[in-house]
Formats: sequence, structure tokens, C-alpha cells
Amino acid sequence: MVELTEAAIKQLENYFADKDKTPIRIYLATGG
Repeated sequence: MVELTEAAIKQLENYFADKDKTPIRIYLATGG
């Protein structure tokens, strides 16, 4: 499960404001 901060949600909403909402991929790197 992935939890998003309010700031991240706003960034995604701004990104998709003029685009169709489509699935996104989240890549996790080891070691931070």
C-alpha cells in the first residue's frame, strides 16, 4: 500500500489537470 501526502496529491492533480487520468508507475530504489 502506498500513501500520498497532501502535497503529492496536489502535484498529481496539477499534472493531470489538462490530461486524461491514466495509471502511473512508481519506481522504488533501494538505499534511498
